[in-house]
This record gives sequence, structure tokens and C-alpha cells, in this order.
Amino acid sequence: MTLIVFILFNLTVEEIHFYGNKNFSTKLLKTLLPYKKKEELNEELLSLSEKKLKEFYFEEGFIFAEINTQIETTASGIVVKYFIKENNRPKIKEINFHGIAQEEITKLLPPLKFYEPKKLEAEKNRLLKELKESGYYYSTVTYDTSLINNQLSIDFFINKGKRCYFRQVVFRGVGGVIREKTIRRLLAIKKGEIYSEEQVQRSLVNFYNSNLFYKISYLVIPDPLYPESLDVVFYFSVRKFRSLGLGFGYTFPPAGFIFSLENRYLNFLNRGQELRLVNELLPTINFKELVVNFNLNYNVPFWGQRKINFFFSPFLSYEKKEEPKLTIGEEVGFFYNLNKYWQVSFYHRLKKNYFLISEKIINSLIIKNIFDTRDNYFFSEKGIYLLPHLELAGGPLRGSYDFFRFSLEMRNFWQPFNFLVFGQRAFLGKMFPYGRTKIIPEEEKFFVGGRYSLRGYKEKEFSLTTVFYQNLESRLKVYKIFYFLLFFDWGWVDKKLPKSFGCGIRMATPIGPLRVDYGNKSEEFFKNWGKIYLGLGNVF
Repeated sequence: MTLIVFILFNLTVEEIHFYGNKNFSTKLLKTLLPYKKKEELNEELLSLSEKKLKEFYFEEGFIFAEINTQIETTASGIVVKYFIKENNRPKIKEINFHGIAQEEITKLLPPLKFYEPKKLEAEKNRLLKELKESGYYYSTVTYDTSLINNQLSIDFFINKGKRCYFRQVVFRGVGGVIREKTIRRLLAIKKGEIYSEEQVQRSLVNFYNSNLFYKISYLVIPDPLYPESLDVVFYFSVRKFRSLGLGFGYTFPPAGFIFSLENRYLNFLNRGQELRLVNELLPTINFKELVVNFNLNYNVPFWGQRKINFFFSPFLSYEKKEEPKLTIGEEVGFFYNLNKYWQVSFYHRLKKNYFLISEKIINSLIIKNIFDTRDNYFFSEKGIYLLPHLELAGGPLRGSYDFFRFSLEMRNFWQPFNFLVFGQRAFLGKMFPYGRTKIIPEEEKFFVGGRYSLRGYKEKEFSLTTVFYQNLESRLKVYKIFYFLLFFDWGWVDKKLPKSFGCGIRMATPIGPLRVDYGNKSEEFFKNWGKIYLGLGNVF
């Protein structure tokens, strides 16, 4: 019921008050309103606000809540007052189940104390999902409620139907392009197994992770004569297997160029294997410094019964700086996707560094875990990314050095408004020499400073065995493809506390965000011009 004292024209709201709200804070209730203070109010918004409050109380179980609205005028605007009579929330007296054994339900449905329609509907859907995961594809769940003396009885009616099984899996859209055996290697479904939606979804994840397809859909089709036998039909849109990429860029500081050539084949040997060759040339403008990189990546997805991903990556790098250095090596190992968020990898790295007068060999084993829930790789708005890294070099593997390396990187993102995202990255690293090695070699230490760690400082200004630094960014969406950001970088390196801050621009492109950053040391902000960085991709 709404009592409107005066509202002929759209007037500005000066105050909003709630009375009688015992179970929910005024701050929470204000977030439900379709208007805010200092905004104009009309009868339509007022009616909508009362409706939203009633719906909220109903979903929380206060089905007898009463809400009255009163409007008062002042010299500068209007005051809105909501008078709430919450009344008692009905308690659940009993929950009865029909069509299924009581002991089965107690494992699936948690005890409920109060009647909350939203939560009850969620539990009904969860129960239905659990039944389908147990093979009851045709199962249905409904419920009725009866209220006596402010106590509620709930009756669930469950029809499990027959337990269903996978009969066959059919592929459409790949005839003559990809071997069926290659696709079946990615499949998490086996003929004759109990139907499971989770296994269907896991198959979809495997298909997408293979990079062979850009669009996949499926249908579950019952057999007309035997409905408990189900066929799953997947429809694929296949990517182009061969691609050639050319790249050119400009870096500053130091002023230089980036030339790159990438040749990629996604279905190598017609077995779903990936072969990629990347060549990079990075000279400075005066050619006093030069970096040349060659990287070959060979991946075999879902290899063996456990569907482990195998990879082999030889690499070569030449650096012409103060002291020329040639590095050759390889990484070989495997990674396994535990689920769509968590990946575990284990591999061997052999690296040889050739200097003018010496040769050093690093022989190590590495374990990495990646936990990634980000919603977008390039422009993350929510989610978390964790990367713990363990490396054991030397010891029984021999080589020139013995050391242990540990690092942990964490990124997380939060979007309080549609146009604003807060992001942070923290990196912690520690190295320990052991055995024959007393001091960690310079080229194997953690390098901090520059465009990807502490902006405003020189590239690789600090080389350390113990390091911690953090990047904080606020990213503001200015237009569809343009973002403006402010950042603050700081760290704890070599018993010092370096800090820098600055701003940047991001522009979305088909190959990733184009990045322009300006950063300067906080202690030297008015003493030098700082540094400008141009590049592709976000810092994190």
C-alpha cells in the first residue's frame, strides 16, 4: 500500500528511510531500489521499488511481509519512507519425499530450517542434477507446500525413470578432415557407461582445449525402441589448420623494433598434434644490441589412457649486449587438465649458455600448477589466477649448478561497476643454492624492473635470489575498445622498497590489447621524465 502525499512532478530524492527492518540492514535494502539519493523520482519508480522490496522479502521466506510507502515533501525535494512489517517467517515442519528412498535423499538434500522459495528452488534443481548425473536422464522433481499454524510441510514428488546408458557417439562436420580416431581420443564418454552430463561437458572441454574447433554443439537423442539407450551427436566447426603470422612492433625504452614470424599447424600428421615455429628478431635502432629467438613447440594432446598432454620445445636464443651470449636448450614433459580450471605440468629443462670464454649447463626438473578462473584472457573482469612453480637444478641431474627455485604468482580481478575493474598481481620468489654451488649465478636469478614488473625502473635493474613485488591497477572502460588505467607498482628487493606509479591506455585488437604505459619512480617523479612503454598485451 502506498500513501502519496504530494508528487505532481518529478522531484529529487533528498532522504530514504526504512522503519521496521529487523533482519536486513538499511544499506542492503537501499541497493534494491531502482533509484538513489539526488535522483528524480516518479510514481512508476516508486511502485517498482515497493515491488522489488516485496519480492526480496518473499524470496528470503518472509511471505507475510507488509510494506507501506510514504512520501513527504521538503523545500529542497522529497523524503521517501518505507514502513516494513516483516511478520514471522514460516518454519519448515517436515519434508516428505515420494518416489525415492529416504536414505538416498539425505545424502543429496541438506536440512532446511525456514521456507525460502529461492533456496528451495535451487535445491530442487540441484537434486534433479544429481539424479541425472547418476544416469536418470528422464528424472523429474516437483514439490508442493502446505501451511498450517505458520509451519510449512513440503512434499517432493520424484520420478526417477529408468537408468540410461550411452549407446553410441556420433561426430558431424569432420568427415574427411580429421580422423575419427583422433577425435575419440579426446572423448570422455565410453559406450555402455551410465549417462553422465559431467562427462559430456568434460568432452566439450577436451575438444576446445585441442584448438582444432572453434564451435561445438551437441544433442542427446534417445533410441526410439529402447529409450534408456542414449546417442550423443556432436556438431563441429573446424578451424583452419595452417596459419602464418607476421608481426612488427616498436619498443621503448630502449628504442628498438620487434620482428616476428610464426608458422602454426594444428593437425600435424592428421592426429590432432600441434606444431608451431616462432622466430623473433629484436634489434635496437642503432643495432648496438640485438636479440634473436627461435622456438619450436610440438604438442601431442590427450596421449595414452590417462589423456596426458605431451610437449617438446627446443629453443635457441642469441643476445648481443655487453657480453654476447648464445643459449640453446629444450623443454620436454607433460601437463594434465584436472578440470577446466586446474592444470598440472611436469617437465625437464636442459639449457646451455655459451659465453665468450665459458660454457654453463643448467639441467633441471620443474613442476607447475595453474589454477585459472578468469572470465577473459585479455580483458579479465573477474576471477583468480594462481601459478606455483618448483624447480630443482643440478644434484643427481648434474650440470654446472645446484639450486632450488620456488615462485608463486597470484592475479585476481574484481569489477564493482560495469565500467571499472580492479586488478592486482603479486609475485614471490626464492632461490637456495646447495651441493657444489655456493652462490646463485647471475643469469639464473630473478630479474625485476621494467615493463613487466616495476614500471619506471630500468629493464632488469635488480637481480635477486629473494624477491617480492606487487602491481595494482584500476582499469576504466572509456569506450568499446578503449581503456584507461592507473597503476601503482612496489616491491621488496634487496632490503629496499622501490615504488612507482603511472597511467596507461589499452586498445582492444584482434590479436590482443595494444598497450601504452607511462611510469616513473615515486622518489624521482619530479627529477626525470620517467619511461614510456609500448607493446602488445597486458602486463598481467
